[in-house]
Amino acid sequence: MASAVFHASPPRTSTSLSWPFQPAFLPIWWAWLLVSWWGETAHQLAALPPGMIDGQAPAVPLVLGGRAFGWFTEAALYALWWRSRGTPLPYWRFATWVASLSIIDLFAFVIRRAAADTSAIGRGAVVLLAGPGSLDPTIESGSAAAFGTVGLLVLLRVAMTAWATAQGTGRPYTRALLVTGGAWLATRLVMLWSYDLLRGVSPVR
Repeated sequence: MASAVFHASPPRTSTSLSWPFQPAFLPIWWAWLLVSWWGETAHQLAALPPGMIDGQAPAVPLVLGGRAFGWFTEAALYALWWRSRGTPLPYWRFATWVASLSIIDLFAFVIRRAAADTSAIGRGAVVLLAGPGSLDPTIESGSAAAFGTVGLLVLLRVAMTAWATAQGTGRPYTRALLVTGGAWLATRLVMLWSYDLLRGVSPVR
C-alpha cells in the first residue's frame, strides 16, 4: 500500500522549483543570512551560564557551522528519499530554500525573548506563534525539549518545506506534506526519547 502511494505519480525529470531569489542576488542573501544567524548565535551563547563555554568567539563559528551543516544535511536526506522514489529533487535549489526558511526560526527566537517584557495578550500571541516554551525556557523534560517550541511558526516552516518539495518533485502537495511532516515528527520523537534517556528516565511508561 505504501509503495503504491508513493509511486502513483510518474517520475519527473524537470522541476518548477525556482530559487528563492534571482541567482545574482543569492550571494548577498547568503551573506545576510549568515550574518543574522551569527548575531543570534552570539546572543544565545552570551546568555549561557558562566563557565559553560570558554571563549565565545571561537564557539560562534562552530555553532553556526553546525547549523549550516544541518541545513545541507536536511536537504540531502530529502533529496535522497525522493530520488529513491524515482523523483529527483534539485539539491542546491532545495537546500537554499531550507536555509532561507530558517529565517522563521530566527524570528521565533527574537519574539521569545520579547515575551517576558510584553503584556498578557502579547505573551499569548508569542506562545501561539513560538510555542509554550516561550514563557518558560527551562527544559525539564523530554516533551518540553521536543515540543516546547512548537507553534504556528514551526508549522509554517514544515508547510513551506513541503511546498518546496512538491514544487521540486512535481508530487502532490499533500504527499510532500506527509513525508515532510513525518520526518519532522520523527526527529521530535527522537529528541524526546534521547533527552529522557540521558536523564535516566524511561520515555515508555
